[in-house]
Amino acid sequence: MEPTVVISLKDAEIRQGQIPILTQVTFEVESSEFVYLIGRTGMGKSSLLRTLYADIPPGSGEVVVAGYNLASIKQAEVPMLRRKLGVIFQDFQLLTDRTAAQNLEFVLKATGWKEKHLIDERIHETLKKVGLETKDFRKPYELSGGEQQRLGIARALLNNPECIIADEPTGNLDPESSQEIVLLLKDISKQGTAVLMATHDFLLIEKNPERLLKIEAGRVLDLGSVLF
Repeated sequence: MEPTVVISLKDAEIRQGQIPILTQVTFEVESSEFVYLIGRTGMGKSSLLRTLYADIPPGSGEVVVAGYNLASIKQAEVPMLRRKLGVIFQDFQLLTDRTAAQNLEFVLKATGWKEKHLIDERIHETLKKVGLETKDFRKPYELSGGEQQRLGIARALLNNPECIIADEPTGNLDPESSQEIVLLLKDISKQGTAVLMATHDFLLIEKNPERLLKIEAGRVLDLGSVLF
């Protein structure tokens, strides 16, 4: 199957409030690609990612994600865009009073799934994909940090997204768990889901080299696949 462009920015301006922090941003991410986004803290990594899932409107230029032009997207279309995306956070953002299965059930019901047997089936196959099929009854505090992030990845995968946007997904994890999460995300990308992962962990990048986008001096530079 031919790769398709999932994320496309052309001369885009990324803002924090009303202040432009990135200008002339131009890059594309295709299906099946795994791409790192790097840059010093406070340089705009999170703002760029938030723009991609329509949490912040772009200032100018063209930003197209999963077929939606974010410069002109209507508020009613934002939930439809987000069903085509999976977002993973550094701090997991799990419902702590619910089991792993109930965390996933909550998302499925919120995105329009109604039939219980289909919901149960999807939960089981998604937990299996991230290696948590025997932990479905555990609450987040009963899981290790790596397992909690695997649950976060499972949640992101529920609706078969075109792209996963991961904001420092290994930031709270030990090196071994971090490596496991990156390998899992790389495997997901090979199956056709684009992955854009913000990170500041250069040892992880060195161990798992992939295409690099670097934020520097208000621009986004495409470094290709660089070994440190």
